[in-house]
Amino acid sequence: MEKSSKTKETCICPRCSGNGYIKVPHKSVEELNKSVTMNCPQCEAEGEIYGPFDTENDTIIIDADGVHKLQ
Repeated sequence: MEKSSKTKETCICPRCSGNGYIKVPHKSVEELNKSVTMNCPQCEAEGEIYGPFDTENDTIIIDADGVHKLQ
């Protein structure tokens, strides 16, 4: 069998900056200044997101609010 010449493109996750985790403020009144560490839901704790990224025509923006498509 031939090996596939296609490779997965990766980029650093914009939500966790490649750490794989994010800090979320704690909701308890007694511990207002505390935060909870949890796995990043965007990259599934891997630190990178995968996909074919169109570098010539960037029409998708990924920010803290999620994924957005330019119109």
